[in-house]
Amino acid sequence: MKQRQHDLDAVRAIFMLMGIPLHTVGNVSTLYSSDEFPFVFNLIPGSIQLFRMQGFFLIAGYFSAMLLSRMSARAFLLKRSQRLLPPLATGLLLVIPLRRLVDVLRQGEAEPLFPAWWSAIAEPRLYATGHLWFLLDLIYFTVAAAAACLLLGRPSKKASALKNAGSWKMGLIFFGIFLAVFLWEMLVAELDQALPELRSSRLAVSFALHYAPFFAMGIGLWCVPVLDERYREWSWFSFVIGGTMMFLSLKLPAFLPSQLIPVVRCLTTFFVIQVFLGAAYRWFSVDRRWVRYLVDASFTVYIIHLLIVQLLVWLLQSTSLNPWAMFSVVLFGTLLLSFAFWEICARSATLRYWWGGPPLAPEHRQKQRHQPGDPRNSETELQLER
Repeated sequence: MKQRQHDLDAVRAIFMLMGIPLHTVGNVSTLYSSDEFPFVFNLIPGSIQLFRMQGFFLIAGYFSAMLLSRMSARAFLLKRSQRLLPPLATGLLLVIPLRRLVDVLRQGEAEPLFPAWWSAIAEPRLYATGHLWFLLDLIYFTVAAAAACLLLGRPSKKASALKNAGSWKMGLIFFGIFLAVFLWEMLVAELDQALPELRSSRLAVSFALHYAPFFAMGIGLWCVPVLDERYREWSWFSFVIGGTMMFLSLKLPAFLPSQLIPVVRCLTTFFVIQVFLGAAYRWFSVDRRWVRYLVDASFTVYIIHLLIVQLLVWLLQSTSLNPWAMFSVVLFGTLLLSFAFWEICARSATLRYWWGGPPLAPEHRQKQRHQPGDPRNSETELQLER
């Protein structure tokens, strides 16, 4: 069995945790006028949204191909359902309604508990899933990947594919991938314009269409190791180009022809994701305890963090903090409380299950099951559990 991809685990966790500063800026900005709020804060969501979820779904596609190569489509669906459905249910029935209640309290409305809860559940637009829309898209992609596995067979590595390809040929291949993704993005953008109800749908279908090519790209990278190796290789060229493209797309859109802006943004996405993957492969390819901790905690932290952000903004809105101080207090307070919540969940298999934490490690389950001095062969059982 292939060794765990610690670098991809680390990048996935980083992309998840980037949602905290992104949502902190969005909520803190509502307390100040546009003149009071520093322009630099607007660069945080603008830059993060160019690559974060694209990279997240690319990694999801990579891991989906890896899992499908080891198990049947049915086992894959079962495994992913157990990972995605419980936190989605927790979010829809608890987190999103509580966020709605905080909004009601912040606006000074005296809406009773049950109507506020029900209005969040019954909300017909995307607000119903809030920041957990990505779980719906992961479910869509999981079903699609399993269906493709049934129709086409399990994915397998094509070790010899493109093995002798030169730099020019590899460049043309990556350009072709970029062009296909760009054209797909343009098609989906036109679809959003023609069907605005699609973009606001509570089922997050528009997001799924936007990120589908990145999920497919992740599958392709796993299947063709040469492409995977080239794309995940650290490159200062990618760092410079990605940074330049991001600067152009954020700071100079008014000076660019409107037709070029989507091209620049798509280039930014490709190069910045490569920078993150290359950096992680270079520095996080071995198992580190603190990286493993972030990986385990990131899912639960992301599910709970936005509720905490809204609570802190509500509690602090009457203070006279300037934007920098407010942002810092809310950001670090959210990090502290979110990870404290994870520490609570980490000690309970039930809480981990419902809040998206990974299952307890086999050795921990073993300790819970066996009393000291139990004569059973724990090593054999441990291997079976794995």
